[in-house]
Amino acid sequence: MPRLALVLIALLSVQPALAVTVYKYVDENGNVVFTDEPRKGAEVLDVQPVPTVPAIPVPPPAAAPAKQADFRYNKVVIVSPEDQKNFINEVEPIVVQVALSPALRKDDNVQLLLNGAAHGAPGKSTTFTLEQLDRGEYQAAVKILDKDGQEVGASSAVQFFVKRHSKLMPKPTPPAKPAKPAAKTGS
Repeated sequence: MPRLALVLIALLSVQPALAVTVYKYVDENGNVVFTDEPRKGAEVLDVQPVPTVPAIPVPPPAAAPAKQADFRYNKVVIVSPEDQKNFINEVEPIVVQVALSPALRKDDNVQLLLNGAAHGAPGKSTTFTLEQLDRGEYQAAVKILDKDGQEVGASSAVQFFVKRHSKLMPKPTPPAKPAKPAAKTGS
């Protein structure tokens, strides 16, 4: 039964394509009527096949855009402090400044590493302030993380030194103030 239904549907869909004779007449109300049934007084129209335009070939879809993981920063450099810099008895904070190429993308973050460990949370800033560092040797580096936390760039480490007086050393005594000369009495 399903096979018979398919054959009938196929024949009915082909029939309009085979009807190439079209008749035109005016009915009793003055309406122009077009039909494929012959009628007395109807004019036979010469209907040409419908012009068709071949479909434009659709190119295959372009390869998927490169994954974010394929992106890498060309240059990630710590420009301040310089490598092997000494900070001696400074009370001002130490500023770590990073230069990137290309510029930091919208979804990427910069993570400061101090002595190999993450220092603070990743963020958008390329400037970091290190306050009240104890005396000693430090290494600073940065890595750039994409939105998924994957590394897409990293700097080489720079080494710097903080040198302060030891708390165990006694404070130097200030020099003694010179005595004021005695005032002269008048005669």
